[in-house]
Amino acid sequence: MLVSAPINPYLPIVKEIRQKIESKELGEIVEIYAKFIGGGPARRGYIDESRRWFFENDSCVIRDLAPYILSPLVTLLGAPGNLKWYRNSYTPVIPVVPSGEVTPKYGSSATGIGTLGEAIVNVSVSYRPYTKDVVSELTLVGSKSQHTFNLEDKVVNGEHPETTCIIALDMVNNAVQSQEFRQQNIEQTFSTLRLIYGAI
Repeated sequence: MLVSAPINPYLPIVKEIRQKIESKELGEIVEIYAKFIGGGPARRGYIDESRRWFFENDSCVIRDLAPYILSPLVTLLGAPGNLKWYRNSYTPVIPVVPSGEVTPKYGSSATGIGTLGEAIVNVSVSYRPYTKDVVSELTLVGSKSQHTFNLEDKVVNGEHPETTCIIALDMVNNAVQSQEFRQQNIEQTFSTLRLIYGAI
C-alpha cells in the first residue's frame, strides 16, 4: 500500500480539483496535462553509491517521478487507457561518490500519451539537474475553461511540512480501520503501478 507516492491522492489540492470537476465549471474534460520536473538524484553533480540503482536496470525517471502526478490523476478520474511512453536518449555519465561512475540505462526525460474518456492525456517527467524548484502540476482543459493545479509538496530546508506528515498518518490510520478505504487504496495504487510498470 505504501508505494506509488502514497499521500499525493489525499493532498488538500486533490479535493479542490475534484470540486472543480464535479461543479462542471470547466465543462467536459477534453485534455489533461500532468508534469513533474525536478533536479533528479544527481542534482548535486554526482550520486552516492547507495543511490546508484536509480540509473540502473530497475529504475528510471518514469518510475521515480511519474507516481507523484499519476496517483492523483488515477484517484480523480481513473487510469488513462493505452498510455504509451516515449523517452529521450540522453544518458550522461554520472560520477559516483566515493568512487566510480554510472551511465544511466534510460533517458533523462519521458512523455506518456494516452486517453481517458473523451480526453487526451499527456504525462511528462524530467530530470533537470540545474533546476532548483520542483514543478509538479496537473492541468485540466475543459470545454468551457481550463485550470492548472500545483501538486508540489513544499520542502523547506530539507523538511516536509507538518501537514504532509499528518496526511500520511491519517492515511495509514484509515487503511487500518476501514477495509473499504484499504481496498480502494490498493486498487488505485495498482492502477498507478500498472501505468508505469511497462516503462521498463
